[in-house]
Amino acid sequence: AGPVIAGHQLTVTAYKADGTVFATTPLNPDGTYTFSEARSSYTGSLVLVLTDAAGHPDYRDEATGTNKSLDSLQLRAVIDIPGPGGYTLNINPLTELAVREMGLNNTATSATVAADTVSAAYAQVGHAFGVTNINTETPVLVNGGQWNRTDGFSTAEVYGIALASLSAVDAMSGSMANTLNIISPELSAGGMSPVAKDLLTISVDEYFDHPTTYLDSANDVDGEDIDLLATDLDNYDVAEIPLDAEPDIPAVVQAAIDAISAA
Repeated sequence: AGPVIAGHQLTVTAYKADGTVFATTPLNPDGTYTFSEARSSYTGSLVLVLTDAAGHPDYRDEATGTNKSLDSLQLRAVIDIPGPGGYTLNINPLTELAVREMGLNNTATSATVAADTVSAAYAQVGHAFGVTNINTETPVLVNGGQWNRTDGFSTAEVYGIALASLSAVDAMSGSMANTLNIISPELSAGGMSPVAKDLLTISVDEYFDHPTTYLDSANDVDGEDIDLLATDLDNYDVAEIPLDAEPDIPAVVQAAIDAISAA
């Protein structure tokens, strides 16, 4: 998911383990959120849920450059609150994948999740995508105006690459919801399955790196040349993202989607 756009109606709601609402707040114009309610006595699991109230465009998609709506999809993150204090927590497709790794089904908005389970799930998904801290580090989005591949890659930029890779799969699979349903079963403690990695690679190749005769006719995002595959032809090399060399034919895309869906 790319940067939020003006007029979005995204809201973050935090649910306690018993299912009651801890707090709710609109997402800020810059994509951040803050809960200011005094709830210092609460300890335990919180499930944070990002939802769209209106069904109109909410964010600018990296792969297609169009404004898209979250629609009915919920993006979630889980945090264990040990006591009073300030906490930082991202909510995006990678944290949603981690929540599913914690054992929550696709629509659950409350749960008791042990702190070590929470940490392990974030680490597992982060490892699969080459991202150090998916739950706390602020990503630099490839279409957010600050991403620059010419000066090396910060860990925040690698995070942005991972999110852009999923955006490219969205364009192939038809929606962010489809992508999450496809990729989630392909993750494990060892990383991601070969077919999932192929799908990411092929999708990125088509939407960010392919010659002008293919889908990426401009080979850029908002006027900036991206060339994501050039950062990591040998896999886990420069940017440590799960991408390999360019695939041979676009037809492999559908084969990869079919193989994952049938697994």
